[in-house]
Amino acid sequence: AVDVFKGVISQTRNIFVAIDKKIVLLSGFELLEWPEIKIFETTCEDFFGDAEIHIERKISTMVGIYRSLGPLLVKLESITCKASTGEAAQMRDYYRACEARVLKALIQMMLSNLEYFHEEVMDHVIIPYVETAFKSTDELIASSTDQIKLVFVRFLKNAIE
Repeated sequence: AVDVFKGVISQTRNIFVAIDKKIVLLSGFELLEWPEIKIFETTCEDFFGDAEIHIERKISTMVGIYRSLGPLLVKLESITCKASTGEAAQMRDYYRACEARVLKALIQMMLSNLEYFHEEVMDHVIIPYVETAFKSTDELIASSTDQIKLVFVRFLKNAIE
């Protein structure tokens, strides 16, 4: 009986650890980290197009991680409550706590990504590019400033969605 109890404790501990690792992994996702940006080798539109593809891949991975939490929670429920509905009353508070932790992890991830975007992309890529366009007497370069703004706004809208 003691060995069975130890086994149950070990299984639940392993599930808790797996859930914690997945939530920590979600909080540390770097959606906006790319290889070194070579501003003169790409257009602003191409840069943000590549960035969107990169983000979509990472978000797909994040969704997979989030979805993998469900089976772990159901397994925990089956061990502790002898049910496998994902709705056991005894687990309700734990499910809410997990969702709150996931939400907090996602907020933390978004904030760190926005900080990175501001510090790395805005300060080192977009702002110098736009400043150059504003200073230029070349009509083609100066007129591209509005296009840069539109691409940037579209990218931010898509990233937030």
